[in-house]
Amino acid sequence: MKNRKQLLIHGGMHKTGSTAIQEVLVASKDLLRSHGFLYAQTGSRWDYGVGERHYHIKASMFEDLSDVRHELLWRRLYDEAEAAGCS
Repeated sequence: MKNRKQLLIHGGMHKTGSTAIQEVLVASKDLLRSHGFLYAQTGSRWDYGVGERHYHIKASMFEDLSDVRHELLWRRLYDEAEAAGCS
């Protein structure tokens, strides 16, 4: 059987610790990568005073995006994981 991979997403409704989680993950992305984990850049953006956030991934999960935008975002996420050896 092929080695199965996992995709973990914390969707982050208001006041669920998303900011704290993302701050630790961003600060640790090189360490995570050295242990086989990818903190993806796809769907993220930098907000002044807040830091790096994956608003586009969250929007794709909870908002009604056009099919094209939705599919493109998830295709890019898959491609990023595959390029990093995570597929």
